[in-house]
Amino acid sequence: MWGIQVIPAARRMLLSCLLLTTAPGANGDELATLEGHTNVVTSVKYTPDGNSLLSGSWDGTVRLWQSRTGVHLRTWSQSTDWIDALALTPDGAAFLAASDRTVHRWNWASGQHELTDDVHRQSSNSAVALSDDGRLLACGCRDASVTVREIGALQVKWRFKTGDAWTKSIAFSADGQLLAAGDWLGRIRIWNLQDGRELHSIDGHPGSVVAALHFHPDGTKLSSGGYDTAIHLWNVSSGDRLTTFSGHQGLVLSLAFSRDGSLLASGERHGPVKLWSVAGDKLVTTLKGHPDGRLGFSVVALAFSPDGRELASAGYDKKIKLWEVPSL
Repeated sequence: MWGIQVIPAARRMLLSCLLLTTAPGANGDELATLEGHTNVVTSVKYTPDGNSLLSGSWDGTVRLWQSRTGVHLRTWSQSTDWIDALALTPDGAAFLAASDRTVHRWNWASGQHELTDDVHRQSSNSAVALSDDGRLLACGCRDASVTVREIGALQVKWRFKTGDAWTKSIAFSADGQLLAAGDWLGRIRIWNLQDGRELHSIDGHPGSVVAALHFHPDGTKLSSGGYDTAIHLWNVSSGDRLTTFSGHQGLVLSLAFSRDGSLLASGERHGPVKLWSVAGDKLVTTLKGHPDGRLGFSVVALAFSPDGRELASAGYDKKIKLWEVPSL
């Protein structure tokens, strides 16, 4: 079901020439640049087989690309809302795209639009996240709360208070049992979604903003990035800080763990992308990212391919870049 072909071979070849920029195959090199979105690219998501990549943008579209080659395969558009999050259903039958007001679901094989969920349109939301299985939606609300509910359900399952600060970043654990939220005052909260308990309230980035969160694949660790340029790794069980990665010169706006949890990727406001060894607590390499010679070309989305050999980055320059991941 994954890796469907939806454009003729001749057109694929032409698009490959127009949209693809290749580089030599050395580790850490740029493999391709994907162009076509007309606004900020906020989300990237690989299909389970690693052959295709979905991207969501503030231009209101979701695009499908062939990974490795970067050829554009398809575009979906159902709303003028800015798309902020993507998820794939575990059975591969559908994918979802969420904005700060609505969630849309499309059938993967047919390409047909299946669902518009606009229940949270009535709220004023500062951040949204979808669980990996596309079942749950979390919203950071501007009334200093975080809500969690099932897609398509009217009833809010959990509503958590976050003090007096808006939520800036929000993330589910891979199994959907934990939720983390970071706010504009530098605090991180972690909740257990089985019973609604708050596990920790951490002063993670004091005097700064928690702009990015990502759980380790095994759920035992949480990474956070902030406007203070620091990246912290937290023990989810105890709430203790395990390590700090330093080296970014600009605001850290995106984070992603590799599938095996050995690498952490981080993207900053001024364009660079860094790869860190989680076990070694050290920098592996710095990718040139999305600099464009100007300030503010923020990297706001990152994703590793399932096999960990490729990294996708996206941001304010409206582009997606594919990178070869160095071996540890």
